[in-house]
Amino acid sequence: MATLATLIDWITGARAAEGAVSENAMEDYVLRPLPNEHLYFWVRPIDNSKLKAQAAPEASRACVRSIVASLIAVIILVAALAPLAYNLLAGYQIRELDAKLEQLRQEQALLEKQEAELLRPDRLAELAEAERYQNPAPAHLVPLAPPADGAVAMNR
Repeated sequence: MATLATLIDWITGARAAEGAVSENAMEDYVLRPLPNEHLYFWVRPIDNSKLKAQAAPEASRACVRSIVASLIAVIILVAALAPLAYNLLAGYQIRELDAKLEQLRQEQALLEKQEAELLRPDRLAELAEAERYQNPAPAHLVPLAPPADGAVAMNR
């Protein structure tokens, strides 16, 4: 009859043999260990709800000082860059106005050319013939500038 020790050896030996077979079969697929894999960190919940922050007036003053210093630095930076930005925008406006001026000069030249074509003496004579205009009699003419005989009162 078997003793308890032989029975345990028989059970553990069989299991060891099973593990050895499976370990040999799995050795090809085992990865190398990760760094610090052997470390274990115990995590426990920490309740900080009963803690009160200590008053630190020098910390609030330092915070206010840093905010004010940052605002002053931003204001100085904006004041330094504002003229450059204004000059840049003014340059764009000048180019736009120059282009518009050139366009208006071209349009004026075109209109002057059209006016000169419309006011040509031979064309006006043709229009007068087509509309049957006649030259007025000399008695019907009214001089626009009075003669320079001194009859008009002078302002002195």
